[in-house]
Amino acid sequence: MQRRRSTATSVIVHEVASNHEHAYLAWIHKITVVAHGFPGHIATEIVRPKPATGHGRPSEHHHFVTILRFRTEADAHRWLHSRERAALLHEACAWLVHGDRHVTYSDMPLWYQPPAKEAPTPGSVHRWKQWVMTAGAVFPLSVLVPRALGPIWERMGLPVEHLAFRAIGAAGISGIMVYWLMPNLNKRLGKWLQAPGLLR
Repeated sequence: MQRRRSTATSVIVHEVASNHEHAYLAWIHKITVVAHGFPGHIATEIVRPKPATGHGRPSEHHHFVTILRFRTEADAHRWLHSRERAALLHEACAWLVHGDRHVTYSDMPLWYQPPAKEAPTPGSVHRWKQWVMTAGAVFPLSVLVPRALGPIWERMGLPVEHLAFRAIGAAGISGIMVYWLMPNLNKRLGKWLQAPGLLR
């Protein structure tokens, strides 16, 4: 049986100064259009920050998460390190509090396969279910891990834009996903993942 080629998911986290939010929203629309025309691009999803509630002091920074899907890791890498994206990032660099942070995952079929007794037809998981499960796992980690590591990094006198910070953050997120979060989600959502119906 021919093995199905895995796709790639890139998660980009931007912490935007609140007084530049409107400019950032116009910019994110522009860069999304450019990414859409790039080879291998499948889809883009923008996760906006939740609106402020209550009477507390409004946040000075807003977290935006962009989730992109590409046909291959090579396609994702080409976009993330392209001259087109670099030029657009230059326009937005003044608005980004901690610079541009991103990590790319290769979709792993084992994440979506429940135990053998529940999976008589392995590999039948709907792509949209994989998307929902992955996005639900990646989003909180992409926000919380850099936020937890940031103060430690700053105490060391090192900029959070440093490549090593991104590498450590990516390693932490990947480790949590591979060894703990995805296996547990897989156990809890296994029946839903394998259900043949659209919403079951």
